[in-house]
Amino acid sequence: MERRIVIIEFFLILILSTVALVILLVIFRKKSLLKLWKQSSGLSLFLGSITLLAFFNGLVALEWILFLFGYIENAPHNTVLIIAVNQAAVLAGQFHNCSIIALFAQRVHHLLFPVKKVKTFNYIVLTIRLY
Repeated sequence: MERRIVIIEFFLILILSTVALVILLVIFRKKSLLKLWKQSSGLSLFLGSITLLAFFNGLVALEWILFLFGYIENAPHNTVLIIAVNQAAVLAGQFHNCSIIALFAQRVHHLLFPVKKVKTFNYIVLTIRLY
């Protein structure tokens, strides 16, 4: 792939991640994650996972931009940092996928059993999700 295209792609990822983080910051200033957790634990995990995902994907894009411009050398001491940040981004992606499943299960439960107690179901879903 051509170097210019790669740089443009990483800059777009960095810009979109920054925009997502700014939007989430505005959301969290209006209502904190703790308040969201009390209202809907699945939704708060979902928004928290988006925050982690945007942060780590932006960090990966920034690392590669710095690497492509020569600010980060291809040296053994830099390899650990690059791999660690990429692994954190992968873990954030897995956490986000699990959060989507938990939120979907919570919404289906609300539709199927609108009058049943939701807290018990939330604890079951969160326990399964965290293991």
